[in-house]
Amino acid sequence: MARAGSAAALVAALEKELEVLAMREALAYWALATAASRQAQDAYASARSALRRFLAQNDVFREIVAARESIDPGAQEILRRQLDILYTLFLPNQVDEELIARQVQLEAEIEAIHAAFRAEVDGRRLTQNDLDEILRRERDARLREDAWTASKAVGSQVAPLLKQLVALRNEGARQLGFPDYYALALAAGEMEEAALFSWLDQLEAASHRYFAREKARLDRKLAERFGIEPQELRPWHYSDPFFQEAPPLEVDLDAVFAGLDLVGVATAYFDAIGLRVDPVIVRSDLFERPGKAEDAFCLEVNAAAEDVRILCNLRPTERGARTLFHELGHAVYALNIATEFPYLLRRPAHIVTTEAAALLFERVLYDAHWLREWAGLTEDEASELAAMIRSHANLAQAIFLRWGLVMVHFERALYRDGGADRSDQWWSFVERFQGVSRPDKPVPGDWAAKIHLGVAPVYYQNYLLGELVAAQLLDLVEDELGEGALVTSPAAGYVLIDRWFMHGARYPWWELARRALGGLDHQSYVRRHFQD
Repeated sequence: MARAGSAAALVAALEKELEVLAMREALAYWALATAASRQAQDAYASARSALRRFLAQNDVFREIVAARESIDPGAQEILRRQLDILYTLFLPNQVDEELIARQVQLEAEIEAIHAAFRAEVDGRRLTQNDLDEILRRERDARLREDAWTASKAVGSQVAPLLKQLVALRNEGARQLGFPDYYALALAAGEMEEAALFSWLDQLEAASHRYFAREKARLDRKLAERFGIEPQELRPWHYSDPFFQEAPPLEVDLDAVFAGLDLVGVATAYFDAIGLRVDPVIVRSDLFERPGKAEDAFCLEVNAAAEDVRILCNLRPTERGARTLFHELGHAVYALNIATEFPYLLRRPAHIVTTEAAALLFERVLYDAHWLREWAGLTEDEASELAAMIRSHANLAQAIFLRWGLVMVHFERALYRDGGADRSDQWWSFVERFQGVSRPDKPVPGDWAAKIHLGVAPVYYQNYLLGELVAAQLLDLVEDELGEGALVTSPAAGYVLIDRWFMHGARYPWWELARRALGGLDHQSYVRRHFQD
């Protein structure tokens, strides 16, 4: 058996170099996202390639495999976990160096196209916020269709590159003995495909009756609004380009947030429950401007040094508040991982665990306590609005869940069925899970318009599982501190730190869920959203 000391030396050497390379890549990505240019694109591709080359070292990977397989079972738990994480990081990169370089270049090109893309409608260049406003508010069906069609135009630019990228990812996965990239990505993410689709099947079944009823009710309202029959509804009649969000409440939620200093309120709120965000705010890029990526994200540059930053394109709207709180949810998780952990463990246990934190803090905005304490509503106003929001939130959860099922099933098919007509495949899943009729003339490449397919592959299942865990986390806080504690209790942050955040990647994500929550369970989520 290998000695723990030799394994520890291997891990320490790899951690040191990996930390430097990962930080360089993060900073290059930040530069590209905040000021898209050819120079920034090349710099990001170079930094990403350097990291991928490091992770592609076959001889080092063999050492990691040997250490994992032969290390004394009595060795330190932390060391065993570090080796497991190194294995998942190195595994997807054990392919030809030329293949890695081609993948990285395509990923950077796709990222740059999305960052620079602005849809054109009637000769005007529109931001994503502008397009969203048209689909949320506009009654002119022609303008809605034009805006929806324009929003898909990025797909025609991305689709040829994405097809190449899918082929390259699959080629690399097969070099490693996997049938396709989808299987490889799940394995590298410590997720079993059978268990994943079992959970998703349960969610599909649990939401079906509720979604079918509420979707029919929504379709009747939309048909009446636009003077057509329900069967004539098309994708542009819904309130966002992918029908992933519920239509706006009849009550104008934007008015609730319009007068708020969103950044100031968010900073004060998180501080009040024991979670500092000021180190994040000072490093972040929060407001829209030309040349900046339109997709919000949280970036961990060096969490141990409190360098966690977020990118948003904020407007004083409900969507702006939700985006800000979501990204800050990611950030407070990263900031509160135990600093004494070695580098490899100073990260969230999994994308699922950090998405759960982000989604948890989205929800707080619609709590009656929060609306009263932080949005300045009276108790009666807050109670009445919160009741309306709860019903709306349930619809929103069902809509997002069904949209997420489209993404997960389509993405699995994308890597497994190379000969399929992608547009037809896409719309088949949309019709099956969302009940939205395909347009008479689909936009070329419309299936490729979602940025995740290119730059965050095999990711969407994490949003769906994150919703399950977020419901369980909310139960955890309220079971310990009482209803509304996520707004009213300064101990709420401590509970989340103690039970969830501080453990970082010390445990596999399912083990963290078992220890903190008793395991992954969809019942909390279903009870909160889909039970009549």
